[in-house]
Amino acid sequence: MRLGALHTAALLSFFVACHRTEKAAEPTAQTPSPSPAVGTVEQRLAVARSVRVNTAILGVEPGDGLNSAHQKLDQFGKFATPPKQDRETEREGENKILWELDKTDFRAVLIKTDEHDRITSVTAYLREDKMKPFNQIGDTKVAPVVSDTQVAWDIVRPERPHLRLVASGKDGKAAVIKVFIVKRARSQTLDPD
Repeated sequence: MRLGALHTAALLSFFVACHRTEKAAEPTAQTPSPSPAVGTVEQRLAVARSVRVNTAILGVEPGDGLNSAHQKLDQFGKFATPPKQDRETEREGENKILWELDKTDFRAVLIKTDEHDRITSVTAYLREDKMKPFNQIGDTKVAPVVSDTQVAWDIVRPERPHLRLVASGKDGKAAVIKVFIVKRARSQTLDPD
C-alpha cells in the first residue's frame, strides 16, 4: 500500500469516527423555523453584511494562507495529515489537512485549501463536553436556517470572499462548525457588486 493511500485510509477512518457523533445529531422531524431566507435578495444581502458571526476558528478562517494556519494550529496539537496528498483521492487542486488537537475545546480541525494554498474551508470538531450553543456562535434570530440540530449564516464582508458558516449538533449545541467560501457562478452570486 502506498504512503498516500495509508494517509487517506487514516483520514477516512477518522471521519467515520467523527460522523458517528454527527449521525446521532442528524435532523429529526423538527421543521426549521421561518427565517430571513424568505426575504428578497436585497434583504438577505443586508442580513449577510450585518450579521455578527465569528468566522475564525482558533484564528484561522477561509481566505487565509496555509502557512498562517500552521502558525496558529501547530501549537495546539499534532499535524495528522501531510500537506500534499495523492491527487487520485482528492478533487482537482484541493488539499485536505487535519490537525488532531489536545489543548483546545476542539478535538480536531480539518482545513481544505485550493491549488494556491489558500484556505477554502475550515471544519472544527468540538469535544463532546465542549459543544457550543448556537446562539454563542452567532445571532440565531437572523440565521436563514435554524433548528435544534443545525444553524447556518451567510456572511458578506468588504474585501473578503462570501462565506457560509454551518453549525450542526443536537439540542441547539454545535458538535461541528464548518465555515467555507461559497463558490457560485457570477450570475448566481448573492452580492450583485
